Amino acid sequence: MDVGLQKRRLGRTGLDVSILGLGGHTYPIGDGDEAFRTPDERAALVGHLLDAGVNYFDTTWMNEVELLADSFRRLGADGNAFVSLQYVDGVSDPRWRDRLRGELEARLKVMRRGRAKLFLMGVGN
Repeated sequence: MDVGLQKRRLGRTGLDVSILGLGGHTYPIGDGDEAFRTPDERAALVGHLLDAGVNYFDTTWMNEVELLADSFRRLGADGNAFVSLQYVDGVSDPRWRDRLRGELEARLKVMRRGRAKLFLMGVGN
């Protein structure tokens, strides 16, 4: 249930995204001593955000894509959210041209999507 969270146009993309988004999904997940959220708790958080009208989720590393995809699956989310997929250190890797397609396809497969509305090439440290 979208309660009308304010949206803004994202650059020149033509996409209207929520002014609040979620990124940084790498915090410890699981049942071990180092974890502070279980997968179900994390999915509940994502669910609350979706219910509040958040439609923008940012991922950087592959494990962030996996965690977000897991949360969406646990929720039965329909996938209408905008997910920013990113290939970090892409352009600083001399073989980035050879790896780019595989990096994008791997992320799309995990998210169970046929295409990406937002894909970023990141330059790391």
